[in-house]
Amino acid sequence: MDERVLKAICENLQPIEFPAKLVIMQEGQPIEDLFFIVLGSVRRHSRNRSMFQEYETELCGEELLVWPLTTSFPAVLPRATKTVMVGEGFSALLLTASDIKSVGSKFRPQWDLITSYWLTMLKKVPKLQYMDEEVLKEFLPHLNKQDKFVARSSYGIQENVPLKSMYFITEGSLKFTKSDNGDEEFFCSAGEFYGEELLDWVLDTSFPAITPISTHSALCSDHNEATVLAITAED
Repeated sequence: MDERVLKAICENLQPIEFPAKLVIMQEGQPIEDLFFIVLGSVRRHSRNRSMFQEYETELCGEELLVWPLTTSFPAVLPRATKTVMVGEGFSALLLTASDIKSVGSKFRPQWDLITSYWLTMLKKVPKLQYMDEEVLKEFLPHLNKQDKFVARSSYGIQENVPLKSMYFITEGSLKFTKSDNGDEEFFCSAGEFYGEELLDWVLDTSFPAITPISTHSALCSDHNEATVLAITAED
């Protein structure tokens, strides 16, 4: 990111501490703050999960970082897709939506540099290669949610089960297999993706009632972790 943008952001950072179990973000509500987590952790859940789950992250409210690049800026704030609660000993550096609006408006051309990596990744999907970049930028607030696959986990990508998300692998690799064909397997490594069926789904008569079924199961190899960006079916 341009150093002038970073300097402007740093000038607006505010150190904060919150007591455990305080809800700092509510699903479906506008995101008003971005948190750079210094100590502690957060827990999150959405409507389709009954309990809060630990979530490893250094950022909370990162949708605000790509907000200046969307057509909704500066009039409409992005909305939270998860409810977020802080854990014990939570402290962070806070940047308000108002601060981002000010900095983003002043440095809009420099802010565009943030998108280059993510746009390049999106364009690796054949169906998105020739899509207008302004349209692709609308994907970015939904892409900026990292989920980590730990060793031997499938993270819900299972054959013959509805696809939860389209996944872009940014670190590590995932192994995909098909049970009715024991010899069929492939790996997706950093820079690759899985779940393109969700793009076709939007144009299908089954949309939005019936989510596409995954044709493969995914597994993270032993002693490895894979980090992905996910656009959920709901997004």
